[in-house]
Amino acid sequence: MRFRDVRVTGEPWSIRCVVKDAHYARMFLLEHSEYASELAGAPQAIICESCADGRHQNWGTTLAPDDEDGFERFVFATLRPVAAS
Repeated sequence: MRFRDVRVTGEPWSIRCVVKDAHYARMFLLEHSEYASELAGAPQAIICESCADGRHQNWGTTLAPDDEDGFERFVFATLRPVAAS
């Protein structure tokens, strides 16, 4: 899902929902970041996750608001199981 005219911190530019089954669902948001935008001098978005327990996890990764490919890569990399050492 993609939104237009995002102007306030916490509003999402884009959302990715991943549902595996009735017990596994995750929602990632590419949210507008006032702080990152001010530092970059251009609109920036930060990747966050709305967790099942109500927490809002900030992943700390910033992207341009229209970087759909970067957002997809992040989501897939985050969902990929970590290889055992």
